[in-house]
This record gives sequence, C-alpha cells and structure tokens, in this order.
Amino acid sequence: MFPADLQALTDDVAERLDAPAVLEDDEQRVIAYSSHTTPIDEIRRDSILRRETQPTIRDWFRSFGIVESAGPLRIPRAERMGILGRLCVPVRCHERLTGFLWLIDDDASLSAEQVGIAGRAARQAGLLMYEDLLAEKRAATALGRLLSASDELRAAAAAEVHEEGLLPGNGPAVVVVVQVVDAGDDDSRLDICEGLRDVTRRYPHGVLLGFPFPDYVVILLRTRSEADQRSDRAREIGGETREALARRLARHGRQARAVVGLGDPYERLEDIYLSYRQARLAARTAAAIPSFGATASWRTLGVYRAISLLRGPAPSRRHSTRGSSSCSPRVTSVFSRRWRPISTWAATARRRPSGSTCTVARCTTG
Repeated sequence: MFPADLQALTDDVAERLDAPAVLEDDEQRVIAYSSHTTPIDEIRRDSILRRETQPTIRDWFRSFGIVESAGPLRIPRAERMGILGRLCVPVRCHERLTGFLWLIDDDASLSAEQVGIAGRAARQAGLLMYEDLLAEKRAATALGRLLSASDELRAAAAAEVHEEGLLPGNGPAVVVVVQVVDAGDDDSRLDICEGLRDVTRRYPHGVLLGFPFPDYVVILLRTRSEADQRSDRAREIGGETREALARRLARHGRQARAVVGLGDPYERLEDIYLSYRQARLAARTAAAIPSFGATASWRTLGVYRAISLLRGPAPSRRHSTRGSSSCSPRVTSVFSRRWRPISTWAATARRRPSGSTCTVARCTTG
C-alpha cells in the first residue's frame, strides 16, 4: 500500500489548481483521488469505483504516448466516448515509470505555471511511489526466505519481518496458496504477478505479504486465532486473489482455472514454511480433484491428507515423491511433482512495455 502522504499530495494539487485529481500506478490502478466538486465524466467515476481504469479505456489513453512521455500531455475531449479533456502527468523516479497524475481540464485552462505545479507534484509522488516499490520488493524477498528449507534463512527472515514491521503482531500466521491451472506462457506469469499486486495494494501496510511464482502465488497473513483460519480471513483473501488472477488472465483471452489452498496457522514465523507446504498440497489437491471445489484446506483434505502423510508431508532434499503407487491417476498427479526448496529457485525480473518490473520466481527442475 502506498504511503498516506500520497493522498495529501493529491488533495493539495487538486486544491491549488482547482481541478479534480486522480493518482494512479503504472498499471493505472487508482492510488488516491481528490474530492470532485466540478463536473466529471463517467470514465473518471468508473475508475474511482473500480479502483482501476478499464482495459479498453486504458489502451485509448496510452495511444497518446503517456507511457513513453517524459512530461505532461493534454488528452483531448472525446465526445463519442464521453471523455472530458485531461492533463496527464507521467510519474517517474530515476526515469522509471511509477504512475500517472490526472487532472480534469476540459477547456485546457491550466496555465503553463499551473502545469509546472502539477509536474513538481508528480516528481514528489514518484519519489514516494518508488520508495514503496522498494519496500514491496523487500517484503516479498523476506517472505520468500521464510518459505526456505534453510533454518538460517528462515530465522534471519523472521527477524527482518519483526524488525521492519512487515507483518505486525504476535498472533499465529497462515499461508494461502492460489494455484493457476494450466498457466501457460510467460505473459500468463506477468498476469499472475500483477494479479497478486491487485490484491496486496488494496490492503494497508502490514496486513499481508505476497510472493509470485510462475503458476501460483503465496500470501502470508496473521490470523486472530487458529479457529479464524478455518472460516474467515484466509479463505476470503484466497477467494479475492483467485478472482483477481482470473480477471488478469481473462484480459488476454486466457480462461485458466484457479484454486485456493489453505495451510494451518503457526505461532512462529520460522515455522510458517510448514503452512506453505500444507497450502501448496491443498491447492494441488483442489486442482486435481474437482469435488473439492475452488478452495481446499489442509485440515479438510481427509483421505488425501492421509495419503500425503504416508509419502511424507513435504520431502526435503534427501527425499523424493517418486515411486510406485496404487493410487488413482488423479491422486497420483497431486504428489507426482518433485518438491524443491525455495533456496533453489532463482528470481527473474520480467519487464513490461511500460517500464515496470515484476519479479517472478522460477522453479529450477532436475
């Protein structure tokens, strides 16, 4: 979540320029918006309600070169589409695009001096947004290490999470895994990454941590009690993430199915890798056994949990899931993948056309 200062900055520039303002990130998700006392169009109203600009409208705006531009641009009125004229100020830091500052200016009445004020506000916003991107990356790295097979890495990561206040509180924590079935190509991986960001950016700092993999995402959050994991928060956030991934994939014509796996809550962050392994297995089970529906919990896997325990809850480097089995093909498929510790995964950064970078973990197989 971006710092609260961005809301104050958006309110300030709107008041000084007497123009309704909206601040978006590089994917045109709404970060902050001012009060709107003057007439606005349906496009502005819709983006505020949805917290993002619809893809077709986003593409129309981008046809004016707002992604490539280094300075403010005027977007003309489009009566056929019901769009009022706007001033768009790309928000950058260290030449990296981090978002857009939008001001309704249908009659192009903003003077050069006022456009300069908007530009300075955008530069200030760029610093704040870049700082948040670094914090987001640091939190994701800490979560990746919490899932590691290395005791030393987990202990160091747990200390970092506590010291940096990345996941405040002392209650139990639980892992949610959202698995995309038949994720597909590299573009799907980018959609999965951005779908996770769609969710994490809706919540204040410290509510949850997220980490993307090529075909699934991991979310870590606190629970109020062990009983809370069964019914409420983890399941709701898992469902929200599943829907976000589906929406992202659908934008490019991919109708991939997504399922949710829930692990058990653990008091110590150093033990949360166990919840991750449980959630991973629960998600694989839901993907392979349609009767589980969209969500499966480790606690309710029933016979499938028993089968997994016979084979080992999550093999370490010295164990393998390979071997003969009398299970049905669907059951066997759940356990047929070889487990690899997180320490063997390499992070790769994939660059979008807009210049934003999305880090995705790649699993190295033997």
